[in-house]
Amino acid sequence: MTPAVQAHEITALLHDLSARPSTPARQTPWFPDSPLSSRELLTRAWLHALLLPWRATPLLGRVLAPARNLFAELSTPEDAPEMTRFNSVVSPYKVFNTR
Repeated sequence: MTPAVQAHEITALLHDLSARPSTPARQTPWFPDSPLSSRELLTRAWLHALLLPWRATPLLGRVLAPARNLFAELSTPEDAPEMTRFNSVVSPYKVFNTR
């Protein structure tokens, strides 16, 4: 049974105008297919990776650009500021806000 069918049935039951609601027709139970084995999952993953390589290109661009910037910042520590709000002496009046 799909969620849309269930929502429709609930709505129909809630907005029924008769004093005695009709009984829904009996449906055959749904059973899922057997789960895939690890070998089948790996085969499908390799197949998708080989057949659709252009799907990974935007992802690599989004991942590699920030990583390159991060490695550049980590490799040049002399450019880092000496005093920030995170490496100063902690006083009882220090406040740190996050969202």
